[in-house]
Amino acid sequence: MVRLLILPGRELQMNRAWWRQLSLRLRWSVRDVKKVRPYEKLASIYDHLMSHVDYQFWAEYTHDLIQRWHPQVQTLLDIACGTGNLLKEMNEFSYKLFGCDFSFPMVLQAAKKPSLWNVSLWQSDMVHPAFKRRMDVILCLYDSINYIMKEEKIAQFLITTNALLSPQGILIFDICTERNSLNYFYNYYDHDENEKFSYDRWSHYNQKKKIQFTEFKIRIKNNPVTYHEVHEQRIYPISIFLRLIKSSPLKILSVYDEFSFDQPQNKSNRIHFVLQRREF
Repeated sequence: MVRLLILPGRELQMNRAWWRQLSLRLRWSVRDVKKVRPYEKLASIYDHLMSHVDYQFWAEYTHDLIQRWHPQVQTLLDIACGTGNLLKEMNEFSYKLFGCDFSFPMVLQAAKKPSLWNVSLWQSDMVHPAFKRRMDVILCLYDSINYIMKEEKIAQFLITTNALLSPQGILIFDICTERNSLNYFYNYYDHDENEKFSYDRWSHYNQKKKIQFTEFKIRIKNNPVTYHEVHEQRIYPISIFLRLIKSSPLKILSVYDEFSFDQPQNKSNRIHFVLQRREF
């Protein structure tokens, strides 16, 4: 296995010439590049890409939040479940689990895992999930909500999830902050390869537009095509979420600094929200 990591640092602006030189060094053939939707090809290598993530730790923290705010939970929906890695770990807590994701290839990868054969999985947009059963808990984690690019869509997401929650039900989601983008993904390049596939990943942050871009070039063994995916996430200030929540049918139970029960700070890279269905 070969792994290459380049972190130029924020002070080095990655201009077009830098990208062009990098492209030439990696010997890409433009005529063999096919642009596809986010996660269309990444799904097949996603678990490898995210192998550094401690999903058990994520699950334990999420379970702690649930026990703190709604310990009578029975049903749980991960509304951006991806390949089901978090659901797999949440299985340890005896919840009745459900999962959906906007990417059908990601859901297919989740459905292949024997540990999730007892979990109902389907493809659905988190803003308009094709689901009507009431849930005690809805999760939207790993900055999935940052994929919602417009404020009005976030407002709709809050309305939709409220309608899906049972009485006293809670919504748990997290966001990535601008500090996280500036510190870790302002200019980032990563390459990895093994006997089955290789990929190149760039992350760059447009501070003016508040958009985090992540691009992938993915090559699968014995396939001459290089697949190109462009992912965009909008990095909202916490004040926007607070305003949107205030205008929503949900109420804030608490807001936490990443993986803690402390209040978020200016230095926070990730912020967790716990909201509850408001009873009128």
